[in-house]
Amino acid sequence: MASIVKNLEIEEELFDSHLDLYVIFGRAVDYTPRPFSVAWMPRDKNDLYSEHKFRSEKQAKKFFIKAASGQIEPDEHKALEDIQRDQLYAWENSFISPFAKRLDEKAIHALVRRVAKEHNIRKPKVIFLDDGEDSYYDDEIHAIALGTKDDIYTLHEMAHAIHEEQCIAEDDRSHIPHPSRFTWILIDLYRQYKGFDNQYLTITAGQAGILGDMDAAHKGPRFS
Repeated sequence: MASIVKNLEIEEELFDSHLDLYVIFGRAVDYTPRPFSVAWMPRDKNDLYSEHKFRSEKQAKKFFIKAASGQIEPDEHKALEDIQRDQLYAWENSFISPFAKRLDEKAIHALVRRVAKEHNIRKPKVIFLDDGEDSYYDDEIHAIALGTKDDIYTLHEMAHAIHEEQCIAEDDRSHIPHPSRFTWILIDLYRQYKGFDNQYLTITAGQAGILGDMDAAHKGPRFS
């Protein structure tokens, strides 16, 4: 039986791991004739964002496919909030950061070069900030800025660089800073370059609720 959310009977759904939202296709239940609808739905499945109604099923399907590939984004601000940032930071603070290793600038440059080469992205510029300043990734100039010179902060910002390059490769698709797709990139980097056990990473991240919907994430639009 199809589920109904806010008077929309859902026929298709795709979890977008770049936005941590479901893109859904369905039909309104409180209109006659029943229009086709495409909308975005949060992970708790109790609301709809930016619903678009269509009389034509063909046009609705075309819009759904574009939305599912990130070429169209929801126009409601709350749909683009960085919803799991705090959870991800808390996970890192509890399970990753205690194992951080201080690096000098030469070692950081070497790590950045290695990660960029092995993940087939452009090597980002490295900017060293005063100790204690917030680290960040600057997508406008493709640079990582580090206020803490260690391997964990470096890998975290490199995960942003990789995610951004992936989104550019997908026609600059819509995304938020710390979606579940970012978490999976981060897990791969921590496993590969810090030697963390994959099970340790996935179990603790799963308990933190930052892995997204792993079942739905592998389901693409089924329209012919």
